[in-house]
Amino acid sequence: MAHLGDKLKDYKNDRNWTQQQMAEYLEIGYRTYQDIEKTGIIKKADVLTRVLEKTHISVDDITRQNTQKIAYVNDEYLIKRRNSKNMDQPYLVPLVPFKAQAGYVRAFDQVDFLDTLEKYALPPGVDPRGAVWRYFEVEGDSMEPTFNSGDIVLGSMVPREDWTQLRNFYIYVIVTHEALLLKRIFMKSMDEWVLISDNEKLYDQQLISVGDIRELWVFRRHIVNKAPVPRRFEIKV
Repeated sequence: MAHLGDKLKDYKNDRNWTQQQMAEYLEIGYRTYQDIEKTGIIKKADVLTRVLEKTHISVDDITRQNTQKIAYVNDEYLIKRRNSKNMDQPYLVPLVPFKAQAGYVRAFDQVDFLDTLEKYALPPGVDPRGAVWRYFEVEGDSMEPTFNSGDIVLGSMVPREDWTQLRNFYIYVIVTHEALLLKRIFMKSMDEWVLISDNEKLYDQQLISVGDIRELWVFRRHIVNKAPVPRRFEIKV
């Protein structure tokens, strides 16, 4: 019978996630996740509880596996935590600001980089389960008037196996080997996409090879940086 590490690996592979993405989804450190996947051992009860909640692996399956050697304490405590869902604690999401975007691109394979970013709760009504989330700060005027510089967009990661099902003209955050972009996408072919700016008077459409894309995030929420300019009205009463 497979141990917990094998079950987590299957869960990760089914979504075509990296170990880093899986660790972020479970809200644990990258190296901690590597150890769990390799050994099947979780040393902290609260971590085990969170892992079981997020992956829906059965507590009963875990406790029956005598060869698994999972080090946790007090089944009753775990079950209570699992049933309560511990919803008082907000799910925190990293924010990639202007100044960190170049570092985000360069640090794609540097697993400790996300730990340097500030984290913020998801907006009300957003269910964190089943996805990897990220905030990005908008830079420049290429997406005006839809987005302005300083606005924040919330995106959820698009697994690579779902890239063939993208919605044409929808908004995505695209992370390449050289840049982080906020654009609309049109699938010209399976291997080549058209990137479209809303500010078409100043920014031409551009082609991008799918092979150059490292990460893809679909736009979910928009947080405006500043209030609209006040309007003047004619008083009629």
